[in-house]
Amino acid sequence: MRGDQPLVQHGHAGNGVAGVLVGRPSGRLVDRRGRVSVTASGALACGVLVALVGVAGSVAGLTALWIAAGAATTLVWAGLNTLIVEAVPANRAGATSVVSAFKFAGNAAAPAMWLPLYSSDPRLAFLAAGAASALMGVLTLRLR
Repeated sequence: MRGDQPLVQHGHAGNGVAGVLVGRPSGRLVDRRGRVSVTASGALACGVLVALVGVAGSVAGLTALWIAAGAATTLVWAGLNTLIVEAVPANRAGATSVVSAFKFAGNAAAPAMWLPLYSSDPRLAFLAAGAASALMGVLTLRLR
């Protein structure tokens, strides 16, 4: 595994770079296809990609999946951010702040949620996280 460490580090960085590169096209896609469709598609794609991370057969495969998940996450946030500011037009900044606070709270709570599953079976943790993302995509479709 030690020899794979640079590849793993590139995967983490690549996740963010993919998000940056896909940011503007994601915004255009929201304008063309709609915020609900893009959010749901991104969340479903993230669900599949994250679930596959748990069964990746190699570090290279895991890295590619994680980079792709970074791009899919950008679709989610492009659509969600649009939904957020449209939901409360009189207080867009306040709505965005509340959602951002919950995003950070979710990031803080994630280890408590996923580590017990990961300790049991790493595949189970990634499958559950993928299922949670896919569920978010399905629930987002109800906003149509």
